[in-house]
Amino acid sequence: MDPAIVAALIGAAVTGIGWIVEFIRRRSAQKARREAEDARRRTEQAVTEVGRQWGGAREASAYYLERQELLVRFDDAGNVRQERRWIGLRAMQEIQNLKVQFRSSSGAPGATITTVAAKEIDGPLAASVARVHNVGGISEGLVLLSGHCGPDTPPTSFVVWHEGRSFYCLDRETAQKEYADDDWKQEYQSMAISVPTQRAVVTIDFPPSHHAMEPGPSPVVFIAHTETLHVAETKRVKPGFSWSAGRATLSVDEPKIGLGYGITWMPPAKGAGGN
Repeated sequence: MDPAIVAALIGAAVTGIGWIVEFIRRRSAQKARREAEDARRRTEQAVTEVGRQWGGAREASAYYLERQELLVRFDDAGNVRQERRWIGLRAMQEIQNLKVQFRSSSGAPGATITTVAAKEIDGPLAASVARVHNVGGISEGLVLLSGHCGPDTPPTSFVVWHEGRSFYCLDRETAQKEYADDDWKQEYQSMAISVPTQRAVVTIDFPPSHHAMEPGPSPVVFIAHTETLHVAETKRVKPGFSWSAGRATLSVDEPKIGLGYGITWMPPAKGAGGN
């Protein structure tokens, strides 16, 4: 065969292969862009669905709340009182004897719970502890709201409180030792959100030995019941945090279901602040 023809054929083949490679490359790039755009849309949709506390999420729940509050007080002897308040509970369907789950936990060494009780704050339903299981610093149970409630029932508010000892490490050295292998290496107290809620408020009254902590306490948001930090949500809630005269408060509008909102701190060193 004429060498010129061979060369022409080889050139055409190379050109054809180049076109094919370029076509595949462009199709792959288009596919990658489409997949990235689809992933972005799915992510935005998921975030929107999770954050839609007063839309579909509320309607899908058996009840929703105006507020959830957690108030914690502890002293330099290690005595602790926690009050978890469910404020403005409204049912989305007809329910007889609604049961609401509660949970309190502490990872500190030697934590013990001595008292668990519940009572109504206002509204038509009486509140009592229907079931409780305490192991060390972990308490789980159910609150019974006795009677009938439905969409037309006035809102009900109630409180569950825990009393005990040694829920928290009181000095830096103990905390560093006890939490060295944990994901979160200092103290915290959080409140998990499991139903649609308009506002969450966490307040901690610290003992005198902790009033001059450096650094002071700060807000934190975890994926509920874990010590995995939710970075974006922690950043979002910072404007709702305050620390003054031994009291730290975090107030969050439209907290997201499946997250735990709280306050974290490293206790002072031994001998600092009188501890």
